[in-house]
Amino acid sequence: SQWARHNAFSASAEPPANVAVGAYDYQRLRDLYASARFVVVPLRDVDNQAGITTILEAMAMGKAVVVTRTRGQTDVVRDWRSGAAAPPPGFLAAPELASTLGALPTGWYVQPNDPDDLRDTINYLLAHPAVADEMGANARRVVEGCFGLDAFVERFSALLRG
Repeated sequence: SQWARHNAFSASAEPPANVAVGAYDYQRLRDLYASARFVVVPLRDVDNQAGITTILEAMAMGKAVVVTRTRGQTDVVRDWRSGAAAPPPGFLAAPELASTLGALPTGWYVQPNDPDDLRDTINYLLAHPAVADEMGANARRVVEGCFGLDAFVERFSALLRG
């Protein structure tokens, strides 16, 4: 992010040859999302909701998301895998959403600082494109139903009305 207060690679060696770091305009970014089978959002364990813009943009493009389970990023992606921790209270766990859109699997969490978990998850989704496609379709439905402008205005208006 251009607004992050830290340098993502400051404590790291040069990224591997298969990793590109750069800035993209919105059209190029949309093209990258569109060409992806799914989107991986590796995060450091921070308190704020780091990665949320990328996660929601990917979901809006109908892509499943693989994201690091950090303290600040736990309530948008729904991971159905056995053994996955139950989602904490959050927006999608609200009673009016929990059993419908809030229950749709949209991606998978991986453990922080666990490259084996990340690699295994990526390899699984590459080998099972139908799983990634289904989660991506669910992700798009969740964004359309919960994170669009109309839904935001409705929720905000309800808060103002009390």
